Amino acid sequence: MSFPSLFKIMSSTPGMPSFPKRANSKGRTSRLLKGVPVLSRRPERIPHFLTSAPVYSNSDSMDYFSLTAACRETGDRFTGRKIRGAAQVSAEEVILSFGREGEILLSAAPARPGLFLLPEKISREPFPSPFNEIFSSRIRGAALVSLSMPDAGERIVFLHFQPGWPGRAGEEIILALEVMGRRSNMALVEKGRILAPLRPVPAEKSPRRPFLPGLTWKLPPPRPGKPPEQIMVQDLPELHGRSRPELIEALAREIKGLSPFTANQILLRASDGEATSILQILREALDAADGSRGWLYASGGKTWLCPFQPLIPEGERGEVQPFQPFSAASWAWLQTDTVPEAGGNERDGQLLADLEQEESRLEKTLSFLVTEEERCATHDELRTKGQA
Repeated sequence: MSFPSLFKIMSSTPGMPSFPKRANSKGRTSRLLKGVPVLSRRPERIPHFLTSAPVYSNSDSMDYFSLTAACRETGDRFTGRKIRGAAQVSAEEVILSFGREGEILLSAAPARPGLFLLPEKISREPFPSPFNEIFSSRIRGAALVSLSMPDAGERIVFLHFQPGWPGRAGEEIILALEVMGRRSNMALVEKGRILAPLRPVPAEKSPRRPFLPGLTWKLPPPRPGKPPEQIMVQDLPELHGRSRPELIEALAREIKGLSPFTANQILLRASDGEATSILQILREALDAADGSRGWLYASGGKTWLCPFQPLIPEGERGEVQPFQPFSAASWAWLQTDTVPEAGGNERDGQLLADLEQEESRLEKTLSFLVTEEERCATHDELRTKGQA
């Protein structure tokens, strides 16, 4: 679907916010909006090594910056509101209804998981499942107290609820959304334990982090790098003398939650390539993710969601569309179709199967090592006590 037709559909949808009209330019972001933050201004000079063919991917998932924007907008709009309806509507999606004030869609679908504010009320039949039985009964009538991201740099969102019936005052139940591509999941968590998982994961499939009722909810294993909020100049990799793909990979590796697309956008703005400039742009990107605006960037049959105004590299045929607020952009992004690469399905399917097999082997090895470490520690304690 082209951007003009998509924009026309979204603009005519009842209840949708009014979007700024498209500028009369050929996709050049520098003219789309006036008065945008410093972050969105195009540098006068973009180094040649940053203007070659795009190498970024991940157009089918919210990155940390987009999820932050979605959380901030959702919190500003619905914190303190009472849940009028709560239902699982598919194997991978749930909807929270606040009556006339709006609805929230939470998706754990492998393609485009995330947190979305619906432009209008959507009528769907409840999806029968053990999760929905508990979810609908425990969340309906509760108040949304707050939203949080418990692990900086990771795409995990907590929706904190307080029961609305007598005798449960002061208690809290959490809906945990994990935006992790094909491993995306959800769970109701009470007193630190999983009350109901959307997709149960037994220990046979994930020895290190099984996802079952009654187990303690734990953060996923930590990834390398630091979250954007904690990055300092000395944490950034050496940038000079590297190719563009190497620069993008280095930034995405050192900064948690940074997608290749966002890494490329940061490099485009830091025209001098200095670490101090990159750090400043990174801070501005976080500030821009306040939920007030959003953009879609289309190129090569893919569409990226962005909470700040993206730039178009020299030589790239890209198109930018602005939206207000961010939820309008995320909803439009959710409606766009993904375009798989020719012959990619079979190749990616085999690669995925190989990776899952290798991951299962590594999980079992790691579980064995952890067990051995605990056994050795217990043995040492007993020996020390015996010698004493």
